[in-house]
Amino acid sequence: YFNDQSWPSAETIAPLVQNDAKFLLLYRELFFRHVYAKLQPTIEQRIESFRNYEALFKFFLESKEAAKLELPERWLWDMIDEYIYQYQSFTQYRGKLSSRTDSEKAVLRENSKAWSVLAVLTTLHALIDKSGIKAQLSGAEEGTSALRMLGYFAMIGLLRLHTLLGDYHFALKSL
Repeated sequence: YFNDQSWPSAETIAPLVQNDAKFLLLYRELFFRHVYAKLQPTIEQRIESFRNYEALFKFFLESKEAAKLELPERWLWDMIDEYIYQYQSFTQYRGKLSSRTDSEKAVLRENSKAWSVLAVLTTLHALIDKSGIKAQLSGAEEGTSALRMLGYFAMIGLLRLHTLLGDYHFALKSL
């Protein structure tokens, strides 16, 4: 049904889910993933997607509820994979300034920190550090959780990001 159109906005469905913030964060992640896969995202959607990823990862990093959250590992992988993909897509979009309208250029100037390489690197490193995945991989700890798996996938995402940046030394060092 939504092959060539956007899903209902999170604001539209919020009353149906009693404004459950956790649900809406996850819904927005899927909403923007759909926009990128099936439609052409607007500059506003690109920036809003970045803000949602930042809020979503902040939830995993700071919320005690996140430790109890059970999500399929495939979805956790897709979050990190899509995060890197949308960073790359935004970087390419921002790099073609000659084809942008004045209003698009103004939005880019106003949101200069959206999808910055520093923001993406910081988020990936925070997920890796908070998850304790390096200790688990070295055999010092055991167990799995959504955060632990996000940390594991963030290590792979960091490798991918450094490769995209052409920094092969740090790409290998990130493992």
